[in-house]
Amino acid sequence: MLTQYSKDMERVMQALSLCRKLHEGQTDKCGQPYWIHPFTVAMRIFAGHNNRVTSNMIVGLLHDIPEDTGMSVDALATLIELTDNEKAALNLLTHKDGMSYDEYINSILESNNTLAIEVKTDDLLHNMNLNRFTDAGIRVTQKDELRSKKYSMYLEKFIAKLNEEI
Repeated sequence: MLTQYSKDMERVMQALSLCRKLHEGQTDKCGQPYWIHPFTVAMRIFAGHNNRVTSNMIVGLLHDIPEDTGMSVDALATLIELTDNEKAALNLLTHKDGMSYDEYINSILESNNTLAIEVKTDDLLHNMNLNRFTDAGIRVTQKDELRSKKYSMYLEKFIAKLNEEI
């Protein structure tokens, strides 16, 4: 009989496999395989959140699939067992067409969904890291710097929200 830990790790590996498969052929702004971004988000989660590691890692790995591939969270849930909270977080983390970025960020913050807030915090931390560009030999543009500053402003809101919950 499998332990809960074994079942959890099986789901994490399944999420990683789906992440790689469904982001196949996509690249990030640095020209790197896109799946590395959600993997990095999941690893940040693993290092920083000990009490909800499995859900955080799964959502970290899958968080961009609905937005980047057009696959709905419900369709994704047919490929991997997701808890109701994981589905809710994935839906919150999907930036909907017609919604401004401010509205998107505020919808996550106002949801009080700790899972979505923690994953978005790690997502922002990775996205605002301009060393990704220089490490890949890509010159950082003014547009990149402005985006990083915008993410930094949002990151402060997410950290404040997480500190409220402690």
